Amino acid sequence: MKNLILAILMMTGQLFAADPWTKADTALEITYQSLNFADWMQTLAIREPGSGYYETNKMLGRHPSRGSVNAYFLASGALHYIAARALSGKWRRGFQAVSIAVESQAVGNNYRIGVRVKL
Repeated sequence: MKNLILAILMMTGQLFAADPWTKADTALEITYQSLNFADWMQTLAIREPGSGYYETNKMLGRHPSRGSVNAYFLASGALHYIAARALSGKWRRGFQAVSIAVESQAVGNNYRIGVRVKL
């Protein structure tokens, strides 16, 4: 996983050739990354022994290790930003909007079932 992240980050210089990044793009990306962070913290809470919950993300498995959770969310945040920067403005907004909707659903569902996070 670490090698994959490193390889992707090394390619980022070539990916930033799409339409100019706007203030709206920044706002949408901050929204997505904030939700990704909330999901990350909720997932760490879910994986704690005795939490009474289990993870439903098939990529992580029902009881992922702390390291797997951290690597997954670091990679997903970085890859999302890289993909958003690489897309043209027209596609970027749709990608960010769908990503925000998916993360909102995950965070909202976790909250509804009682997963609380203390920062």
